[in-house]
Amino acid sequence: MRICDRRSQLLAFGGLLAVSLLWGSSFVVIKVASTRFEAVNIASYRATIAALCLSGLVVIKREKFPRDIRTISILFFLSIFGQILPFISLGVSGHLTSSQNSAMMMGGVPLLTLLFSRFLLPDELWSLKKWLALVVGFAGVVVALGGTIQNTWSSGAHSNADLEGSLFALLAAVGYAIGAILSRIASRNLSPLVACAFTMTVSAGILWTYSFFSGSIQATASISAWTAIFFLGTANTAFAYGIYFWLIKFSGATFASTNNYMVPIIGMAMGFIMLSEKIYLGTLSGLMLTLIGIYLFSRTSRTS
Repeated sequence: MRICDRRSQLLAFGGLLAVSLLWGSSFVVIKVASTRFEAVNIASYRATIAALCLSGLVVIKREKFPRDIRTISILFFLSIFGQILPFISLGVSGHLTSSQNSAMMMGGVPLLTLLFSRFLLPDELWSLKKWLALVVGFAGVVVALGGTIQNTWSSGAHSNADLEGSLFALLAAVGYAIGAILSRIASRNLSPLVACAFTMTVSAGILWTYSFFSGSIQATASISAWTAIFFLGTANTAFAYGIYFWLIKFSGATFASTNNYMVPIIGMAMGFIMLSEKIYLGTLSGLMLTLIGIYLFSRTSRTS
């Protein structure tokens, strides 16, 4: 859909900014929640709260959940890779490293999605320019990881926690990328809202089943940690997805996907402002390279 008037432009950019702020701030919220909750508990509460909100919206809109085995099977794997894996990985990352390092790794999501799509959903042949753009983008991720190692050793800490935390965040990016592909397949037969509500419900069920049998259920924490959990499930997850689905319908998937440029930047800025985390040159340089790679790829996609 082409945005042709000023009011529509303001609505579209307002929605894009809202989604970017909500997803960008989630890394700070996870960091706060991780001070009292273990990773699996953060994931369990987050999925449950989001599932209740999104399922309620499905009921209000009178949409129906899928019943055929093929679609349900795809949604099951979408729950595993697109939600459970990244939710737990980001929870672990929040325990080990700064929210900025976690946010930086999210710059790899669109690049990983494009790479996986090339081999799993080959719609067209790639040009040399596209491969070059992908290399530039991933070089940014490598530079950021290298900067994390350098900063750790230069501070005298000699700890692998920051590197491990960044790698867990990168694992979350892999999960989100796989989830994006599975979501694309699942959405051919049902709306994105239904797909998200269904998978979030499945994710909550699996996570609570694991927590019950492993004895890892946690119900006591500080008010700040509980507030972070509630905000993570409602605003950062359910509400953000709701705005994102509206944005796709209002202005198109291509425009909505440009939040990938803003989320890592907002995540780093939030960490600096709210948690007084330092912004290192290596991390910033890696972020710039990653964004350049995403931009170059989007340019080649429009011109090819």
